[in-house]
Amino acid sequence: MATPDDFTPDEWEVLRTTPHAVGMAVAVAGASGFTGTLKEAWTSASSVLEGVKSDNAILQRIADKGELKAAQKELKDVIREGDFKTVNQRMQDLAAERAGNAIRLLRQKGTAADVDAYSAYLRNVGKRVANAAKEGSFFGIGGERVSEGEQVMLRRLEDALG
Repeated sequence: MATPDDFTPDEWEVLRTTPHAVGMAVAVAGASGFTGTLKEAWTSASSVLEGVKSDNAILQRIADKGELKAAQKELKDVIREGDFKTVNQRMQDLAAERAGNAIRLLRQKGTAADVDAYSAYLRNVGKRVANAAKEGSFFGIGGERVSEGEQVMLRRLEDALG
C-alpha cells in the first residue's frame, strides 16, 4: 500500500485536490440554487472527511485538517475568475482531468487496493453531492434529485476513473 510520502509534491497535490474538485464540479453542474448549493458544499466537505475512517493511508491524509485547507486554497484560483458558466466548465474539466491523473499515479506508485479505495472515494463524493439537494424545486417541492448536469459530470468521472 502506498503512503503520501511515495509521491512528489506535485503528484500529492493532484491526489489531495481531486476529491474537492469532484465535489465542487458536481455541485456547480447541478445549479441547485443558494440553499441547495450550501447543502451540496456541506456534503462535499463531509464526504471528503470520510477518508479519516478509511484504512488507506492516502485517504486518511487527504482528510487531515492541514491537507483540507491546502486543497481548498489550491482550488480557489480556479473559481476566482469568470462567470458561472466558465467556472462550471473549468471545474468539471479540472475534476475529470485530475481524477484520471490521480488514478494513473496510483497505478504507477500504489497497489490495486489503493486504486480501488481512491476510486470508490471519488465516486462516493460525487454521488453524495449529486443527491444532497433537489434541482429545480420550489422550497423543496418538486424538482429532481440528480439533475442532468450532475449525471453528465458523474459519467465524466466514471470515464476518467476507467
